[in-house]
Amino acid sequence: MYTVVEKVLLLQKVDLLSTARTEDLAVLASIAVEVLYPKGALIFEEGQPTDGLYIIIRGEVALAKDGTDVVTLEEEEALGAWD
Repeated sequence: MYTVVEKVLLLQKVDLLSTARTEDLAVLASIAVEVLYPKGALIFEEGQPTDGLYIIIRGEVALAKDGTDVVTLEEEEALGAWD
């Protein structure tokens, strides 16, 4: 489990959040929940609303459209709503 400070440092590395103020990232970090998904797990389905912003800390996530992998996201990348 990461501390708030460690979460802030991780969030600063994400392109989407790289220009955010440290104070704002601290707020995000304080409510961020760590979730571990086993390899091959479905995080959410295409067209399904997501319940938040996902930041990949370790591993990779394949995004698929109509059952075909389109892109693979890796560490320090974010995903959520995707069209």
